[in-house]
Amino acid sequence: MFVHTMPHHALSIIYIDQGSSYEKLYQLIAGYTGAQPSAKELIYFNRDAPMSTPEKTRSLIHLIAQSATTRPPGGKTALLFERVALYGLGKIYLATERRIANKTWETRIFRTLDDALQWLEVPADNVRIEIETQRKNAP
Repeated sequence: MFVHTMPHHALSIIYIDQGSSYEKLYQLIAGYTGAQPSAKELIYFNRDAPMSTPEKTRSLIHLIAQSATTRPPGGKTALLFERVALYGLGKIYLATERRIANKTWETRIFRTLDDALQWLEVPADNVRIEIETQRKNAP
C-alpha cells in the first residue's frame, strides 16, 4: 500500500493491496486527502486488496467523498478495481460522492489499468514502472 505523486504528470497514485489493513488505509487516505490533491488521481485496488466490514467500508467511502470538496476544478479521479466485489463498492462510492460533493471534476470506475490511464491521459509505461517501483519499496 502506498501513496505516490508524479508531479510532472499531475498524478497521484493511491495503491491498495493485501498488506492494507483498514486502520492503515484510513490513515493513508486521511493524510492524502488532508493535503492538496493532484489534478489527476488513480486509486488502485489490486485483486488482493482486502474486503472490510460494511461499517468500515462506509466510513472509508464517506471519508474519500467528503475530501472531494478539496479537489481542484477540472480534475479527474480514476477508481480501478481488479476484483468484481470491490468494483461494486466503487459504484456505491460514486453515488455517495454525488450526494455529498458539489464537484467540478470527474470520477470514473475502471476494471483495467490501461483503460484508467488512457482516460487520465498519462503515459502508461511510465506509470506502470512507477507502480512497480513503489510496490517493491513499500513497507
